[in-house]
Amino acid sequence: GIDKIKAVRGKFERGEILAACFFSPSAAESFFEQFGAEVFHQTKIATIGETTAEYFERRNLTVDFVSSKATAED
Repeated sequence: GIDKIKAVRGKFERGEILAACFFSPSAAESFFEQFGAEVFHQTKIATIGETTAEYFERRNLTVDFVSSKATAED
């Protein structure tokens, strides 16, 4: 809910979240809708696969890591 979003936003603002990993463009889009792009000015972006990386690149955000395999371990 709203309280959870506020808590996560606060963690971003305080620099407590150093990186975020996204598994799909739809998840990234949902995140953008809830938090906006400004949280990525101090947060590294990791993606699982090129399609998700392209989502961020179309928004002029640098992807710091792209996993070539679709597993969390990679």
